[in-house]
Amino acid sequence: MKSLNLRRTKNITMKTLSSLLLLFSGLFCFGQQTITSVANGNANNPFTWDCTCFPATSDNIIINHDIVMNVDWLVNGGGSITVNSSGSFIQDAQHRSILIDGANSEFNNLGQTTLTNLAFTNGGAGDNLGVLSLDTGLWVGTGSSFSNSGTTSDLDSTFIQGTFTNSGSFSQGDFWNDGTVTNSGNITADSLLNTGTFNSSGGIITATDFANDDVFSISGTSYMDVSNNFFNLGDITVAAGRDINVGNDFWTGDTLGGNATIDNDGFIVVGNDFTNTNDLSGDGVFCIANSSANAGDVSGLLDICDNTGSGYFDINTGTIGVTVTDCISGCFVSGPAYPVFVFEMYPNPTKSILNIKHQGIASIEIVDISGKTVYYNNSDITRIDISGLSEGVYFVKVSDGRHMSTKKLIKQ
Repeated sequence: MKSLNLRRTKNITMKTLSSLLLLFSGLFCFGQQTITSVANGNANNPFTWDCTCFPATSDNIIINHDIVMNVDWLVNGGGSITVNSSGSFIQDAQHRSILIDGANSEFNNLGQTTLTNLAFTNGGAGDNLGVLSLDTGLWVGTGSSFSNSGTTSDLDSTFIQGTFTNSGSFSQGDFWNDGTVTNSGNITADSLLNTGTFNSSGGIITATDFANDDVFSISGTSYMDVSNNFFNLGDITVAAGRDINVGNDFWTGDTLGGNATIDNDGFIVVGNDFTNTNDLSGDGVFCIANSSANAGDVSGLLDICDNTGSGYFDINTGTIGVTVTDCISGCFVSGPAYPVFVFEMYPNPTKSILNIKHQGIASIEIVDISGKTVYYNNSDITRIDISGLSEGVYFVKVSDGRHMSTKKLIKQ
């Protein structure tokens, strides 16, 4: 009788285990699958997904509903998360994170995603076309990539070691690029540090403080506004018609034995003091509000306009080329709290028609390289025919009645 009871207990136990194994074989997924949400709910609820399972890290997950991210998430082994435009992936509390690790592992957001940290490592890739909110940080590791053509916001810090491409809106917090950044959208940062390659061909870059120790360029339709201090220990290029506006001090040089350069074919405004200890070149304008010092080499067709003194710089212990001019642009900066007056002109270079885009304009003046006025108009004009001007370099001065901005023009 005792042996019968043991046998019966064993049979019951085996049946129970068989039932549990059958149940869990439906809950856990073996092998890479494409798993799609079927209802709103928690991410770790098997009934949220069409597989009635817990998605594995290598699965391709498609979110079409409002999914609550109530666990941290790892994607590897070529897996992916795609949040479609009809879906959302929002953390239930702070400190939820997603790590995309390895080649062919991806995160794609077309809807709304809110979490604390998002990281890409070892070849992982991300693409945001929707609304992405990260209340702490974004890390793009070496060999990894992230592209933003939507809105990424609420950041405390961003660290790029791989590649970052932005054509949307990206803000805020501290931004450190040690990889490659290609920008054609808007980037807003508290402090912006570049120790890699940073190329901006469109949109606005806005920062409280900026430091460059590698390669940085402004071209296309882009311009930059730094409200406090600007430091350069690397190489900076400003294309024709492009602006960098600095609210406080501007310092460029290399204290470590290297050579810092600025090739300025555009317009650089310095709201307070300016110091150069290495190389300045180009055929653009430096407009300096207060004291200026040069201990380096200044060359090209640069126009140096120091609003506080006579001559190119208040203190000069360096060399100034014979083709460098002394404030023929006539630009003026009111001081550290200068108001930025922005206008656009295009195409540049041009053979005939120059378009001026502005708000509240009072006058437009064009001067040649000798300082002679070759065009003046104080009416609300947006299109100028300059076909009669000789080929060469000119300066276009646009005033709103209180402040004036200057851009360099190349007539072909």
